[in-house]
Amino acid sequence: MTHGAGAATFSVGRRGYGPQLPGNFTLPVPYAYRSPFRHPDGSYDWKAELDYGWALIDRQTTGALAAVIIEPIVSTGGIITLPPGYMKAMKEHCVQRGMLLIIDEAQTGMGRTGDMFAFEHEGVVPDILTLSKTLGAGLPLGATICTEEIERVCHERGFFYYTTHLNDPLVCAVGARVCEIVKRDDYAEQARRKGEVLKEGLINVSTSPMVLIVVTEKVPVYRRRPGARPDDGY
Repeated sequence: MTHGAGAATFSVGRRGYGPQLPGNFTLPVPYAYRSPFRHPDGSYDWKAELDYGWALIDRQTTGALAAVIIEPIVSTGGIITLPPGYMKAMKEHCVQRGMLLIIDEAQTGMGRTGDMFAFEHEGVVPDILTLSKTLGAGLPLGATICTEEIERVCHERGFFYYTTHLNDPLVCAVGARVCEIVKRDDYAEQARRKGEVLKEGLINVSTSPMVLIVVTEKVPVYRRRPGARPDDGY
């Protein structure tokens, strides 16, 4: 999943020899700090930005789009949380175009954001869910979870996937144990409760003249104080 995303979207993966994966398109990341899309009052207009991104894609394709792959919290793009309502709007765009919604929860799954899975925050159900990192507790374990309809079509068409360690009993046993412990000890509630403590503490120190702390429901993000140029970095 990570390699595919890197090959499709990271400029470092294309530098010097062109795109590795033709047929991939990238929507703008909903980043309020740098986005030029604004309401008249200056607040971030993520919906206009998302609609604009889709309009550009629609003008470049034949309409035979397969799927959207998205993280509930954009990780290597800057730990950017999606605006409230964004995931639902993305799902609607997928339905309009007959596309699948694939949510990558390698870093946010298994209770890390206050729910077992971050997509539950908005009640959006993906067609395909990918898990890894948090599922294996340090061991190389991943899972692709899909709907019964997708599984049926893959079976009928003879889809075949295999790796050397596919269904390795050792890492599968660890993954099963992780699921048991996360549910038994209610890690999601622990994350929610500790997140509130962290949020309160960050709000208390946000009066510092050196740093601006943008606190969302899911993750705190450190930013420079207003007045710093956008190209100055974080």
